[in-house]
Amino acid sequence: MAASGRFMNWSSVTFTPTSGSPVTITEVQNVTIDPRVVLKGASGDGDLAPTAKTLEYIDPHITVETEDIKTVNALGFGTRGSFEATHNDFYNGSGSGAMTYTVSNCIVAGGQRSGAHRQTGRATLICETYSSDGTTSPIAYSYAA
Repeated sequence: MAASGRFMNWSSVTFTPTSGSPVTITEVQNVTIDPRVVLKGASGDGDLAPTAKTLEYIDPHITVETEDIKTVNALGFGTRGSFEATHNDFYNGSGSGAMTYTVSNCIVAGGQRSGAHRQTGRATLICETYSSDGTTSPIAYSYAA
């Protein structure tokens, strides 16, 4: 079946420490990839709004919400590595049309643990990213054929 162009659920969510083996994060409820773009505006004289704007900075980060608390707890803060997650195609799952995000340079930066009464506990994993040369984005994506 042709790719739908829509996405639902995540698979193959892994964090691989720089000198270690891939750690698969299961029971994923949500993945957020935020480019955290900073724009710089300029104005002068009697301007009440910016008359020019440009890209100043990009500082992406990834947030994973999961019920797999034990695995997230095993990833120590400050651990450097890479991250990968596949956003499944609406019709074909991890097959044709699925989008895989690959983050080449990231570091475990924190996250929360929570558990409400009579609810499944959750962990949030936050990974900050960094560029290898100051201009190349650490985040890439590709689509399955």
